[in-house]
Amino acid sequence: MTPKVVVTPEVVSVPKNYEISLTNREMWARNEIIVDHVFAYEIANDIVNDEEREPQSVEECRHRNDWPKWKEAIQAELNSL
Repeated sequence: MTPKVVVTPEVVSVPKNYEISLTNREMWARNEIIVDHVFAYEIANDIVNDEEREPQSVEECRHRNDWPKWKEAIQAELNSL
């Protein structure tokens, strides 16, 4: 797991070799972070809001505002099989 600390209002200064996430106010230890696909995925999820994130299932697609476009894309994919 990536070392992180949630920054509270009481934290005034950032220790050396630490960074504060702009999206969720977590403090990350630069020297201890393992930058791999898991870390990259966590960062991407922090940045992208739920509406921009691609759905992982048809059920998730059905709950989106752009469901008609997803339905059309799903049908086009099924027709190509």
